[in-house]
Amino acid sequence: MKKPTPVISRAATGVLLALALVTQGTLSLAGNFPAIGSLLAKKTPEAALAEMGRRLFFDVRVSGDGAISCATCHDPGQGFTRQVDKNGKPMALSDAYPGTRHFRNTPTLINVIYKADFAQTGWGWDGHMGANLNDVVRDQITETMMMNMDMR
Repeated sequence: MKKPTPVISRAATGVLLALALVTQGTLSLAGNFPAIGSLLAKKTPEAALAEMGRRLFFDVRVSGDGAISCATCHDPGQGFTRQVDKNGKPMALSDAYPGTRHFRNTPTLINVIYKADFAQTGWGWDGHMGANLNDVVRDQITETMMMNMDMR
């Protein structure tokens, strides 16, 4: 296929620019829609609950053998996900409970406080974890390939 010459390219650009200027007033949609304001209300967690969550998040005692915490996979230094392993090697799939490999990558926890506003889609990359945050957290702690903790 033959490339257009610079003269043709400039001419086409000029024609498109002229059309844009001529139709600017007739095709503009600005001003036809009401302002929607902020999509999400700012949420501020209670300080005591946030501190308890922070402690649990980094506590290895929430895993079956006391070897991993939530932060093992949801690494704050990697955007609360896990993109590289301990040796800096990129990971396509997340590590799971020691001795297993998970079939998904770790989803980020950034802005997870707002997820409840859209919970009808469910949690996880594909919505496979349900819509209730309390159940999701419990399931991750007790799931064999996640934290493998016996809650009894």
